[in-house]
Amino acid sequence: MTNIGGRKLPKEQPVPDTQMSLWPEPQPTSQPPQAAKNTVMSSRWLQAYLAAAVRKDLCTKIYCTTCGAMEFRRGVVNAFARATGSPFSDGMCMFNAFAIAGALSEVRPVDPADSKLVGAARCLLFDICKTIGEAETEQVLGDSWGGNVLRGMQEHDDARQAESRVRAADEIDARKRREERKRLTQERHQQRLALKVERDRLWREQHRKEE
Repeated sequence: MTNIGGRKLPKEQPVPDTQMSLWPEPQPTSQPPQAAKNTVMSSRWLQAYLAAAVRKDLCTKIYCTTCGAMEFRRGVVNAFARATGSPFSDGMCMFNAFAIAGALSEVRPVDPADSKLVGAARCLLFDICKTIGEAETEQVLGDSWGGNVLRGMQEHDDARQAESRVRAADEIDARKRREERKRLTQERHQQRLALKVERDRLWREQHRKEE
């Protein structure tokens, strides 16, 4: 407390740093995953937000080169802040990522296979995993609908990587076949040259005998 003119003024409180990166690299967790489930809040805010995002047809493409799905991404963080009374933030941090994952674990959509709703959940899960890590996210979600969406993403990614490995192996095989064809072509060419040299030698010898 500072005394000015007989009045005590409160010390200035530090301003919380809310300018967090939207896609920070995973860091060591500062709180266990169970903290997300212990957060005093309902999953209804998240289910309502996802439904509204689908209804408004917000972009949820993870790698959108036009808008980056920023309206959706910022919106879910702001919806979390309004639902919990937390400070507003421009992006995810460790605390809200754990809490949002906990809320996602309680979402029970009417149509679990709704492609737009699943797309929104994938975009959200991408950001959560980039913030707290994939293993931590799996632990929070468990066997919930959100957990099933995450497993679907993992299976899709595994399939893509397997396809990439197959394509890479095919390219290696194709290169080997091209090199083998080239080698055989060169060998046949050398054989034809050798035959020509031999024919020319025999022709010269024949003409010398005739002379």
